[in-house]
Amino acid sequence: MARMVNQCTVAARLVRLVLGLAVIRSTLALDVFVATDGSDANSGTQTTPFATVERALAAIHQNATASTNTINLESGTYYLPTRESTININLTTAGLNQQQMVIQSATPHDPATLSGGILVTNWSKTSQGFYEADLSAWKPRQVLQLWANNKRQRLARTSTLTYLAANANGFTVRPEDLTAVPDDLSQAQAVMFESWTASIHTLRSIDRSSGNISFYTPYNAQWASSAAGARFYFQNTMEALDHHGEFFYNASTYRLTWYPSPELDLSTATVVVPLLTELVTIKEVHNIDFVNLQFQHAAVDLSVCLATSCDMQSAAFLNSSALHITNSSNVNFYNTNISHVGGYALWFDEDGGHFYLEGCGVLAQATAQTNIVQNLIRRFSYTGVSLGWTWTYAETSNRNNVIALNNIDTIGQHLLSDMGCIYLLGHQPGTKIDHNVCARVYSYNYGGWGLYTDQASRDITLTNNIVYQTKCAGLHQHFGLNNIFMNNVFADVDTWNCDGGIRSSQHAGVCNASAPDGPCSSFTFFRNILYLNDGPVFYSTIPTGFENMTFDNNTYYKLDHSSVVFPEKRNLTQWRQHGQDMHSIIADPLFTNPNLDDFSHLRPASPALARGFQPINISLVGPDWSNFDLMLPDSLHQHGVVTI
Repeated sequence: MARMVNQCTVAARLVRLVLGLAVIRSTLALDVFVATDGSDANSGTQTTPFATVERALAAIHQNATASTNTINLESGTYYLPTRESTININLTTAGLNQQQMVIQSATPHDPATLSGGILVTNWSKTSQGFYEADLSAWKPRQVLQLWANNKRQRLARTSTLTYLAANANGFTVRPEDLTAVPDDLSQAQAVMFESWTASIHTLRSIDRSSGNISFYTPYNAQWASSAAGARFYFQNTMEALDHHGEFFYNASTYRLTWYPSPELDLSTATVVVPLLTELVTIKEVHNIDFVNLQFQHAAVDLSVCLATSCDMQSAAFLNSSALHITNSSNVNFYNTNISHVGGYALWFDEDGGHFYLEGCGVLAQATAQTNIVQNLIRRFSYTGVSLGWTWTYAETSNRNNVIALNNIDTIGQHLLSDMGCIYLLGHQPGTKIDHNVCARVYSYNYGGWGLYTDQASRDITLTNNIVYQTKCAGLHQHFGLNNIFMNNVFADVDTWNCDGGIRSSQHAGVCNASAPDGPCSSFTFFRNILYLNDGPVFYSTIPTGFENMTFDNNTYYKLDHSSVVFPEKRNLTQWRQHGQDMHSIIADPLFTNPNLDDFSHLRPASPALARGFQPINISLVGPDWSNFDLMLPDSLHQHGVVTI
């Protein structure tokens, strides 16, 4: 089972064959059309399209002879709650067997949007200057997200505060910080920061004189030390509605109250409340391509996690996804944009972490032969891509996965700690991390790392990656075995001098627990460039933290021209006496334009080139919009699709 949260944006276009008539009933192909102004009583041709995907699936189900079936969605936004609810693709609705099905936008340059929300237009102004809308026609249990002209509005909340004390059952705040908490606690929540998560708690009781607050569910206070900063905030109360762009939904009266920006024209604004947690489910079918589509507005469902305080690394408690695929194969997404969602974007059973702060860009667990390729993952408050998870060196189903050609940018945003641009956990033989660009990883406290091989990471190859502007080390291995770091660039890393350019966190206790018969941690660091402004190049939790590693053919350089100190306070000559970095050099690698964060081009005289370093071609990193109108070539197929 693999779970993924991402803004999966991969580019390519399939060629649609039209033979005379729009609908062709033959053994070759069946084309049906859907439009926002269509009718399910129509025949499904381009001139008389259906209104719903559900009706189009029924037409395909009735035509079992076609080898390829294509559903063409005309341009526009399809608000699913008002049309057909969640689109379910299974043997009952589609009966695909081994047939190929394509669901695509009919107009490539004006893609169709499938929305899990409803348009809200019935606004009335209140005496306080707010706007209210009646949602009683829908009676949602909760409204925790709101979008206006594709811009996220914020659930009413206080500023980030600091508490005085905390334990598993509650916490103590300053009495004056309780003004935004009503006497009716039925909807009020406290968001409590921890090191790598931020838990959400409903309130059992408050004492306004002492500031004592009790929770219904426990708080993991052991991770709320200095790394978390004793930070919290209250949310989801009317009393906290005091900034433009905030909203509050009263679940008892079904009234939505909003304080829009004064620049927003409500007569023309597109205001959407997400209602569906899942837009598309795919179960026990095969051979489906989604092409040139946008999926938006999936709702948050707190009921799945409040019993455990919504507290789990990478929001692994989630059980819904905008696109949810189960027991299926050869399901591909080309040039697909998934945005404005509450849970996972894509779950195989540009921005995120706005509601669940610990949510990551892509989470893949217990998965094999999964490609996470050519995505833009940006502005998350926790990790970019997370792959695993097991905590020992034992054999596992995690294997032969690829994380490649991804642009991962602006991670952490100074909110949580202990994160990586790419985070790996456990034994993952055959897994390759290749040609990713990772930039701007800034944690709240410790642990804003680039490539992060956490506990028991093993048999992973990490090549041709560019990591720059990280708060802490560009590479951090907690402990692991037989990992290979080759032909990578680590530039302007450890900008806050919180550890070093490269960090090893192995220690005696970890070694004895995980590898009692030998050294617990190893990796090969070969043909890399480490380019720092200042600070230490190496950092380890114990002096011998790098003793089982292998280093050679690397280029080290510090812009402040201070000495490069190797492990155990050795200079390069002493380091080489231990067989390390025998062919490495301390010299400027001669990037062509490092001041513009260009770490992919080197001057011909670069000493790194003389040591076998190969310049890293990043032309294919991230979504490839240049091939928007072209069929994806076979040679690049693995670089433009997330496949199960």
